[in-house]
Amino acid sequence: MNSGLAWVVAAGLALSAVVASAQPYPTKPIRIVVPFPAAGAADILARSIGQELTRAWGQQVVADNRPGAGGNIGADLAAKATPDGYTLFLAAATTHAASVSLYSKLPYNLEKDLAPVTLAANISHILLTHPTVPAKTVNELVALAKSQPGRLRGLAVAGSKRSPAVSALPTIGESLKGFEADNWFGVMVPAGTPKNIVATLNAQIVKVLSNPEMRKLMLARGAVLHASTPGEFAAVIRSDIAKWARVVKRSGARIE
Repeated sequence: MNSGLAWVVAAGLALSAVVASAQPYPTKPIRIVVPFPAAGAADILARSIGQELTRAWGQQVVADNRPGAGGNIGADLAAKATPDGYTLFLAAATTHAASVSLYSKLPYNLEKDLAPVTLAANISHILLTHPTVPAKTVNELVALAKSQPGRLRGLAVAGSKRSPAVSALPTIGESLKGFEADNWFGVMVPAGTPKNIVATLNAQIVKVLSNPEMRKLMLARGAVLHASTPGEFAAVIRSDIAKWARVVKRSGARIE
């Protein structure tokens, strides 16, 4: 290739890059990798968010379910995707807190390979007993469990606060001081995704999560929606990683 032709080709490629970068995001379909099976709480949340983003942007946003290994299969896929804003990941406390300490080896780095966009929801676990079980509080259940096996009745939620979805139930921490097991979900992207795209995603998803109808829909399914800045979400992740590291260490639990 002569120098004149090479210059023309280089100029053409540079112009194409400039034009592509000037195009508003998004310009093609987006996928949300969901590391859990279809029809579960995480799947419903991801599809609900995706539906609203589709309406707002006119580009299809679809859920891509990749269950298995406690969410690590989906997390690994998202972590290694092209960081261009067209692959999102619905992270959960199980994929971004306990896994760091629970698994002896992961194929990706939870803290470095995925970048936070926003928190999305808290879905409280509920401690249940059977209606015939006489225990009506956590302390009564502990005492009963020590005296005889058996159970299933809603006694308390595992989160740090009472859930609006079941506001009559106390938290386990109200009986056992210090107990807290919040189950959050949030949106992340592969590390290296341009900051302007992260900002666009954050602004639009926060808008979706603030919609009263969306909040009502998800609350009926036990999910309390929570939006945040990327920095606030990153702080939650760091805090939970440290918290569950202590739990895993004390329990001695490991997954090889």
